[in-house]
Amino acid sequence: MVKMKKDLIVGTFFLIFGALYFSSAFSIGTYKGYASQNISSAFIPKLLGILLMFLSACLLYQTVMAWKRLKKDLEASPHSIQEPQQGYLFFKPEEIRSLVAVFASLAAYIALMEPVGFILSSCGFLFVAIRIMAPDGKFNWRMTALLSAIVPICIYALFVYGLDMVLPEGILG
Repeated sequence: MVKMKKDLIVGTFFLIFGALYFSSAFSIGTYKGYASQNISSAFIPKLLGILLMFLSACLLYQTVMAWKRLKKDLEASPHSIQEPQQGYLFFKPEEIRSLVAVFASLAAYIALMEPVGFILSSCGFLFVAIRIMAPDGKFNWRMTALLSAIVPICIYALFVYGLDMVLPEGILG
């Protein structure tokens, strides 16, 4: 029951955030790249907004359906399903600390994007975010370092060379 409440809160928050993100993407000044006349600088933010709204709606749908199944099961046999007793309302303190740490690293990522550049700041952010969110005992330094290096380089190549978009070069430029 607690997980369902969390999922409802998170799903609703990101559905609203996705809608705001999508609507604000329309205010982005359009820069048409040389490679394609159909893709403007607002294309990816609009696509991300739609994707965020879709995934949030899927989470909300799954949560509502699970809630209905649980309610039906409780009506059928009210003593068979018991909610574990927990000493917190919605989120565990560790979850809140992780969330705050991810948002702090995201703020640092945004602040460092221009001076350091897209590739280096993205490498650092990915490494820190994966480290924060990895379950205890499941963190792999080598795989995380490799992933944190390859993903930003591929994204940079896609945007700069494939879509002819401009990303901050920072100290590497």
